[in-house]
Amino acid sequence: MNVGNRKLKGFVDRLLELSKTDGVVDVEKVEAVLKTLVDSKMKSLKTVLQLYRFSVKKEILSGTAKISHSGTITEIQKDELKATLESRSGRPLTLEFREDPDLIAGVKIAVGDYVYDHSVRGALQNLSQI
Repeated sequence: MNVGNRKLKGFVDRLLELSKTDGVVDVEKVEAVLKTLVDSKMKSLKTVLQLYRFSVKKEILSGTAKISHSGTITEIQKDELKATLESRSGRPLTLEFREDPDLIAGVKIAVGDYVYDHSVRGALQNLSQI
């Protein structure tokens, strides 16, 4: 990565941090950052906006945990799972639950680019690759 790209990435990273409240992307702050950028009329505005959009989207997705489960999950289990995931990630998360009987048993959790597959189906797929 050349010096110009590092500076641009650093600038976009700072913009992303300015767009958060308590570590979570804040719509009002994003709007303020966008307004400031557009008003600035900088030469590389299009590139900065593209990188900023990508960074904000990635940040939002990393704040959502998509949980597939094979059977019923109680509210207590959901609360415990939320507390555990937030503790491990060090940030607040939004949890989306979806029942998937194809898992056979267990859960599959996706947070951003990370996938934790603790299901029977996942274990069987891993065994079949040996």
